[in-house]
Amino acid sequence: MIDTGQPNAAAVELIRPVQNTDAFLKMAAIELRQIAELAPDIAAELRHMANQLEAESASRLTFYQRCGAVGSA
Repeated sequence: MIDTGQPNAAAVELIRPVQNTDAFLKMAAIELRQIAELAPDIAAELRHMANQLEAESASRLTFYQRCGAVGSA
């Protein structure tokens, strides 16, 4: 197979869902941090969950970059 530098058709179909999932995870993390400011009794847990969501987003992005489905940031 010749590498044209372009993602294959299957990878192209993944781009939008990957981007949507990434945006959702990041927005959820932001919301959790905002709630943490209002709920100091559970703030540490909420921030921990926000960190986990961001880590998941980064992990998924790295995986799809390796697969060639999305470009490097």
